[in-house]
Amino acid sequence: MVLIDEEGGSAHAQIYPPLAAVFKPMIKEGNVYNVSYVQIRKANRMYKPVDNDIMIGFTKWTTIEELIEVPPAFPEIVYSLTPFDQLTTLVDIRECFIGMSLARSP
Repeated sequence: MVLIDEEGGSAHAQIYPPLAAVFKPMIKEGNVYNVSYVQIRKANRMYKPVDNDIMIGFTKWTTIEELIEVPPAFPEIVYSLTPFDQLTTLVDIRECFIGMSLARSP
């Protein structure tokens, strides 16, 4: 999953089993949360959905609190576009992924 902070920064986050069963019902896409007590580690070189050198791991001590009043300027999406003339430089590079946003719920 990709987490976004209020300044538009983003980081890849993972929740490994068996903790996934604990946190999955607590997290809904599009909502805003305060997340505490996570593990910060070096990003995986083979899978980086965002351009960041760190990734976030949830632990048994991680806490999640949903924010009811979302800051007005909180970003809803983050993205990074590669210019067409630079796409050929990404051939066989596994750190960058091409994706598509199909829909976003309110």
